Amino acid sequence: MRPLAATLTASPTAATVIFDGKSIAFDAYNINGNNYFKLRDLAYTINGTPKQFEAGWDGANNAITLTSGMAYTPNNSEMVRGSGGNKTPTPTNSVIYLDGRTVAFTAYNIEGSNYFKLREVAMAFNFSVTWDAVYQTIIADTSKDYTTEDGSPLTLGDLFDTSAPIPVSRMLGYYDLTAEELQLYHRLATCVENYELSLDVPNMSLDSCIRAACTLNDTRPDLFWWLQGRPFQYIADGDKVFLLLPYYFTGNELISSKVTIDPNLREGYKVDYPSSTLVNAGKAWVERTKPAITNALRSIPVRAGMSPYELELAIHDWLMVNAIYHDRIDPATGENTLHQVTSMSEVVLNQRANCAGFSTTFQYIMNMLGIECLIRSGAIPDGEGQPDGEGHGWNVVRLGGEWYNVDVTNDRAYLVRGNSNRAHYFFNCTDKRLTDYGFTIGHRIILNPNITCTATRYSYDNMGG
Repeated sequence: MRPLAATLTASPTAATVIFDGKSIAFDAYNINGNNYFKLRDLAYTINGTPKQFEAGWDGANNAITLTSGMAYTPNNSEMVRGSGGNKTPTPTNSVIYLDGRTVAFTAYNIEGSNYFKLREVAMAFNFSVTWDAVYQTIIADTSKDYTTEDGSPLTLGDLFDTSAPIPVSRMLGYYDLTAEELQLYHRLATCVENYELSLDVPNMSLDSCIRAACTLNDTRPDLFWWLQGRPFQYIADGDKVFLLLPYYFTGNELISSKVTIDPNLREGYKVDYPSSTLVNAGKAWVERTKPAITNALRSIPVRAGMSPYELELAIHDWLMVNAIYHDRIDPATGENTLHQVTSMSEVVLNQRANCAGFSTTFQYIMNMLGIECLIRSGAIPDGEGQPDGEGHGWNVVRLGGEWYNVDVTNDRAYLVRGNSNRAHYFFNCTDKRLTDYGFTIGHRIILNPNITCTATRYSYDNMGG
């Protein structure tokens, strides 16, 4: 947790600063052992290099906008020295956008100017920063790529530390849930987060329960122990549901209640809940698995200064190469793997997935990186002439304010069939490409986000793929 601003002191940086071989006198401060520079001073200094960036201000939205690769436009405030002496910094409260993606730099306001941690700016725009302890010198070099302080390669974990995950509230804005369904969505989320075995519902229709549950499935991939596609059993009175019983899957164990419907019973039904031993073992598995997933994802190597498109492509390709497609039956063992392969835990830790596993894992990583990503569902041709095809799920991502379809599952299918030149056929494609291929977008009950994909700017073909 960041210390309270009142406890912080910003001291003028005493170190010499060398940028691209030149000693430059910056108005910089040291806060808690880290050096902070004015953002505009840095943009001004590296303007004209391959690592240049534009810095702008959106007053209407209290937002700082940064655009990588674009020439900087000076405003005559650059390289102006302050009054000197120690200061009391206050955390910068502006939203910060980098290439249209919300990021969370560590930044402070000192006497009306915003100062950013040098290493975070260097990582964002991919230039080298090193420390010479002998000569007490900060050395920055825009001809070299960024590395971590210990010289190790950059990983996805470094980007997670400086990005702002997409909030669930923003994702929900793309769904048409009624007020009653939205209330159930939040109650069901709390139920699953706490590993509860039942949830009373206020006499809702089954359709509404499914809509709320499927939207929760599609916006909370972090709830990996809650079954995709079969989220609950239910008990109804006529056409109104009054009790939901979630299904959980932990490792190799399905945890569910057994429902007996018998008119001879006083209430007409009986619920046999799983034992406390089984439930506690499941909870323990979840708590062990959460950090294991995080650590595995954080270790994915990436390059500093990657644009949102480049990050998206890197994660798409990592998933495509590092997970094997499994459907219901494992061909090697004959084991029914349906429960496992829908889970992000199985994808990341055991490298096997069906379409639900691929799409939820891709969504989780994109949203953690601050790139809007949702799950879309429908059907694809099943090769057996069935009129409704085979149920399928994929992703949509938002780049530059426009939406694109991404289907890791089918791209991987092309790759493993030896058709590698088609392994990005469904990467950032339009709705028309999907429907021309035979996709059906949407189901009768299950909600899909209200999104249309017509843009081609960030398609794989248009980006030089």
